Amino acid sequence: MKKLFLNLILTVGLFFAANAQNEKGNWYVGTGDIANRAWTDLAMSPSLGYAVTNNLVLGGSVSHVADEDMDLDLYAKYFFGGYFVGVNLDGFSADGMVFELGKMFMFNKGVYVSPAFNYNYDAETFNMGMGFGMKF
Repeated sequence: MKKLFLNLILTVGLFFAANAQNEKGNWYVGTGDIANRAWTDLAMSPSLGYAVTNNLVLGGSVSHVADEDMDLDLYAKYFFGGYFVGVNLDGFSADGMVFELGKMFMFNKGVYVSPAFNYNYDAETFNMGMGFGMKF
């Protein structure tokens, strides 16, 4: 039983110890947040970010949902110890501001997955978000 418990702790520890290396000059191309839309809506939200320092990524995304206008969203993410905190703005306005806390997992050749907890300031709601992309 002790071996099983120890192996479980080591496996979970290694899973969460995988750090994304965020260095100045890296580019991030991804999906943005794919979890903020209903499953019945057709939504596209490509995102592009740039690491302005070793721990700070600034970027934007263009989102489009069926039967709605296109929308420009801006974001900033600060990385620490493999985790990140971020803020997403709806255009250049603080209306619709979303705060997030998440972790970026890097896979082979710069592919990443970034699950996050999101808090929508105006709607006062929590949800989970998921982003996918590539870093180069």
